[in-house]
Amino acid sequence: METITEVLTQAELRRRARVRDEYSRRVGPLQEWDVEGDEADWPTPAIVRDLQAALRLADASQTLGMRHLFRFTIGEYLLRQTHGSSATIQDRQQSAVVEVPILDEPVPFWQVGARLALERKRVLREALESTTTSLIQGFLPLYRDFWTGLFGVVEALGYPNLIALWEELFGVRLDAFLQPLETILRETEGTYHERMQWHLKRALGIRLEDAKRHDILALFGVDETATWFTRAEMLPCLQQWLDDWGWQFDAHGNLRIEQYPALAGGSWCAALEIPGDIRLALTPAEGMRGYAQAFRETGKSMLLASLPADVPRELRCFPDPSILEAQAELYGGLNRTPRWVQMYRHVQQSEEGLSLARLERLYVVRRYIGKCLYERTFYEDAVLDGKEEAYRDALRRASGFTYPESYYLYDIDPGFSSFWNVRGWVLGAAIRQQLQRLYAEEWFREPDARLALHEFWRQSPSHTFEDLIAQVNGSTLGVDAVVADLLSDL
Repeated sequence: METITEVLTQAELRRRARVRDEYSRRVGPLQEWDVEGDEADWPTPAIVRDLQAALRLADASQTLGMRHLFRFTIGEYLLRQTHGSSATIQDRQQSAVVEVPILDEPVPFWQVGARLALERKRVLREALESTTTSLIQGFLPLYRDFWTGLFGVVEALGYPNLIALWEELFGVRLDAFLQPLETILRETEGTYHERMQWHLKRALGIRLEDAKRHDILALFGVDETATWFTRAEMLPCLQQWLDDWGWQFDAHGNLRIEQYPALAGGSWCAALEIPGDIRLALTPAEGMRGYAQAFRETGKSMLLASLPADVPRELRCFPDPSILEAQAELYGGLNRTPRWVQMYRHVQQSEEGLSLARLERLYVVRRYIGKCLYERTFYEDAVLDGKEEAYRDALRRASGFTYPESYYLYDIDPGFSSFWNVRGWVLGAAIRQQLQRLYAEEWFREPDARLALHEFWRQSPSHTFEDLIAQVNGSTLGVDAVVADLLSDL
């Protein structure tokens, strides 16, 4: 049996090796920083079982760190066990093309979403999505193999279903997590339907109940604020805002800024060593989405670089993904904030132009809540047949229109990422509301707000997500601040 210290060391080597490999893919070789992890043999089933036992026997002071270490380790184990089927799916999708006779040329499968978002003719979108849906239908046997294999691996580890594994990783009951999400759906439904109906009628001349998935992509594919967010001004704008807020990169030697004319995937936070070597790779981009990604990655970098070096490794090296997403959402959301846009993009009447971006955020949050509610049904047993209707109903309730049932295996993010993201968005929204209450509308320029936020993130590794949101909200179940944030300025 390996000691916990040995498992920690190997887990951190694996994490760093994955970051190094991603850095090489996105940026280029990283010759001055090398690390080798045992790709073939780690983690073994014995290591996973030992960590299971250690987590269940841990005292209150050890539980959180053990849970973080176990989350990373079992994630690596499941990736290994399902690598063959997931690689087959990836290869098929990367090589697949969608051929529609009325289009000039075939569309690579991975480009369909972007093509639908840019296509103004509904008849062409309808034809493209119909053919894509048929292609996804053909992928279903591959997805069935993947999920059947994953369910089998989880059951072999002693979990009756994926819900039991989820609850051990998150440390809460699934129903307790979903209850406030149900409330968010109810409390935002009226405004969501009203605003979505208005924008669909204005832009596409259709009603929400008649909309298709491709209509929503086209609705949000038109960036009415593109001229506000120019490529040449992105990096100077980011730097100016941080300077005004009092954040000086020169004062943080562990956070290195790297600027490139172009990057695969756009701007990116590379946590080579936490907190000792954080790289923020930035590249100019245009449009609100390009700016938002750079700001999101900046937020992650600032959080990771701020973590105390003396925090136990299991808490420091494997941070809760929801905490990182909360910071990313908080910073990325500045680009749809009217006052910030007025001050840093010099647009005086921005409210109407930003309304579609704020509606898109509400749509995405509601859609992911719908996915979480569907995944509760999906994860409760290993039976794959008959769950198409649960997918259709959950997504229709959340979005207001019908998704194709054949997406019921395709539209699931392995690794519980829907849950991690929604938790992060909820925390990020609650923090923004608190900052506005304490430091007024221009909190993003108040040094005291930056210092308070910095201290909040510094102590975050030692607290559960539920503790952190209770600090902000006063309750782990309170959603009033989140609803207010989602509906603000709509």
